[in-house]
Amino acid sequence: MNAHDLVRRWRRSAPRRWAVILLALAGAALAAGTWENGVFDYWDLEASYIHAPGVQFHRHDQAEVPWLHHPGQGWMISYDDSLSLTRKVELLRREGLAGAMVWELSGDREGVLLAAVAAALAAPSPGLPAPRLEIRLEGVDVVLEWDETPPAVCWHLEASSDGAAFTTVAEEARSGWREPRGAARRFYRVVALDN
Repeated sequence: MNAHDLVRRWRRSAPRRWAVILLALAGAALAAGTWENGVFDYWDLEASYIHAPGVQFHRHDQAEVPWLHHPGQGWMISYDDSLSLTRKVELLRREGLAGAMVWELSGDREGVLLAAVAAALAAPSPGLPAPRLEIRLEGVDVVLEWDETPPAVCWHLEASSDGAAFTTVAEEARSGWREPRGAARRFYRVVALDN
């Protein structure tokens, strides 16, 4: 099962505009993790596992996701990297899905994965000019900045603590947004609106 399979199955039962792809900034394994069993932050994978002696790197041909295997220690970790996240963003844009959610921002301390996601989101697409898009953390604040868009396009920004109940945090935002300090939530979605 991979993102392509899930989208194909979703199309059979519900509108694409309801589907959101998870962009994980972490890895999963049946082993001890960064903070809890089975979950590895990307920064920890990069620092302690990806380049460690005895670790074999693989990329699944269909899912286009990397995975690590250490035969001597008997563990395997599946995770997302810049390439796999770029492919997921390309998939959601190609299929016309509602968007993506990121889990979890602190898993990408250096911003490597967020930069790849921002670049994939800002890549040219038919009908809309490609804005410069930047997503970054400043303390506990989440900051999104982009080039001012044409008058016909604005952005509706929503946030949620639980991933289910989204509330509007900004309407008709044109060039950026910051989540207030201390109010940062785990889920964000941005919707392009035609004026």
